Amino acid sequence: MWLKAGITNKRPEVIASYFIEAVNQEGGFPLRVRGDRGTENGAVAAAQRALRDNERAFLYGRSTSNQRIERWWGYLRNARADYWMNEIKLLERDNRLERADPIQRLCLQYALLPFIGRQLDEIKHLWNTHSIRNQRVGDTLPGIPDILHTQVELYGVEDYKNACSMQEMQYLHQEYENDFLNLDGEFLEIVEQVREINNLPDPVQISHFQEAKDLYVQLSSYINNL
Repeated sequence: MWLKAGITNKRPEVIASYFIEAVNQEGGFPLRVRGDRGTENGAVAAAQRALRDNERAFLYGRSTSNQRIERWWGYLRNARADYWMNEIKLLERDNRLERADPIQRLCLQYALLPFIGRQLDEIKHLWNTHSIRNQRVGDTLPGIPDILHTQVELYGVEDYKNACSMQEMQYLHQEYENDFLNLDGEFLEIVEQVREINNLPDPVQISHFQEAKDLYVQLSSYINNL
């Protein structure tokens, strides 16, 4: 339902904002959500339980016990993520990236996230439109995920989505939405000026990971020399 890359993975509100966006797009929220006990899931658990007024609306369990999500992580890493992580490690090896340096981290996010976001959208589309084969064991339905999700009546199963009222959506927005998903405004002003003065590409227009990586190297060099 969503596949995102953001500027932080340490704030529960980040995952909650993605959850709220999905609820808004779907026009409802699920009967039950399951997640591990990572701190990033705390806000989703609170929101889901508040919407359903039921403690069992969010269940905790180890992700390693969930074969489907483990299979998905393997697919994502093989599709693109391992390559991205290895390339970033090469920047560290070559002393072009120091993760503790906030300026270099901001430059990396500015240069890479737009491209990675588009790639994740493509991966999500490919996954949601692939065909699931009949399983000899288990309860997985065969078919195409998008159709299984949106046309449940074709498969003789019940849709457990709960309608979400406008008041409930307002509550979610008030509780969890702010500007934590955006890069620092002062940094953005500086980096845009540097990019224009040096005729560097717009990260939104970049179509290859290596171009985004080169943009990071150039930006971090220019900004560190200011």
